[in-house]
Amino acid sequence: MVVVLRRKPTKLFHVLRWDTERDEIESGSWFHGRIHELNSDLSFDGQFMVYAASGKIQNWTGICRPPKLRTEVDWPHAMTGAGGGVFVSADRLEVNTDRDEAAVLEAIGKVGDKLPFEIGLLDRQRYRKELKEEYPRFYRDGFRRVGPRGREEDVKGTRWQSLRRDDPEWVLRRTEGHPELRVRYRGYQHGMIFEWDLPELPGVLDAKVSWAVYDSLGQLIVARRGVLYRYTLSDLLAGKPSSVFDLEPLEKPRFGDSATAP
Repeated sequence: MVVVLRRKPTKLFHVLRWDTERDEIESGSWFHGRIHELNSDLSFDGQFMVYAASGKIQNWTGICRPPKLRTEVDWPHAMTGAGGGVFVSADRLEVNTDRDEAAVLEAIGKVGDKLPFEIGLLDRQRYRKELKEEYPRFYRDGFRRVGPRGREEDVKGTRWQSLRRDDPEWVLRRTEGHPELRVRYRGYQHGMIFEWDLPELPGVLDAKVSWAVYDSLGQLIVARRGVLYRYTLSDLLAGKPSSVFDLEPLEKPRFGDSATAP
C-alpha cells in the first residue's frame, strides 16, 4: 500500500491511496495548505498515516485513515515543518514535537484503545532536527549508510539555499536479485532535495525523480514530475514499467471532500 501526496498547485494537496498489489488508486481528501511529506509516514498495514500540516493560522500533527485526512487525534505544533512522526515498527509510532511533550502525550492518551499501536516520542538527541523523520525511516526500511554525513554549506547566487556536495549515500538491496537503490541528500531548495539512483540500471531513475522506494511486494515505486511508475522485479530488470499513472490531469471537484485544520 502506498499513500501519494500530490501537490498542484503549490498550496493544494490531494491524498490518494495506491494498492500496488491490485494496481488500484483510491482518491481521497483535497487540502488547501501544506502537508509536510517528509514528516509524514504510513503504518505497516497501510491503514493509518501520521502527517504534519500547516494551514492559514496554525500547524498541527494528525493521525488519520488515508486517503482521508480527518484525524483520529491531533495536536498543534509551533514551527512550520515540525511535527509528524515515523512508524518504527508495526505496533509503535514515534512522534516529533516542538511543544510541551506532556500536553502531546495527554492528547494521545485521549484516543485510548482506538488505535492498534502505541505512540511515543521520537528521540530528540539521536536525529538531526530537519531530517528527524527521514533517518529513522531509512533505517527501518533497511537502508544502510555508507559513510558519515557530508558537510552542508550556504550557497549564494544560486537556486540552492544550502548544498551538500559530499554527502555519502544510503543504499538498499532488498534481496540478492534486486538492483541496489541509492539515495543521497543534496541540500535545501524550498524544501529538502534527495537524489535517487539505480547504478546497475542506469536510465531508470534521473534527477527529476522526487521519490523512489521498494514496496512490501518488492516492487519499485517511483514518483516523477506528477507521474507514478510501478515496476515488478522482472519488468524492472527489463527496463519497462509495469504500470503508469499520470496525475497531472487531476483537478479538484467543485463539490468534493476538502480538508481543513482540525
